[in-house]
Amino acid sequence: MSFGLLREIVKRWSAILIQKALEDAARINDEQNRGRQLVRALLRHEMVLMPLWSQINAWEAFCEVLSAGESFALLDAAKQSFFSALEAIEQREHTRLMASYAALRKRYPELEIGLGQT
Repeated sequence: MSFGLLREIVKRWSAILIQKALEDAARINDEQNRGRQLVRALLRHEMVLMPLWSQINAWEAFCEVLSAGESFALLDAAKQSFFSALEAIEQREHTRLMASYAALRKRYPELEIGLGQT
């Protein structure tokens, strides 16, 4: 299974959970409580998914280091290669995530929360 496929699975799962949170919030009559419940649900969702994203990124970086033929006998060089690869992957995924959040904010302008900006 490729890392892109893993990310797609998490992305689809994420979309389902966000849709469910929006539907649950829409059923709440009190407008102020609805917003709080929605924010709480989205933050809980983000706390669950961020470790998954980080683990996928770490595995991808590890595989890049291995495929580059880094020898783990030279542990310091391998660690540096791993962290460089991980940083590049996390930056790439962060850019994609921010684009996704921008699209979400466009679709749901009433969501005035700082998703993913910790």
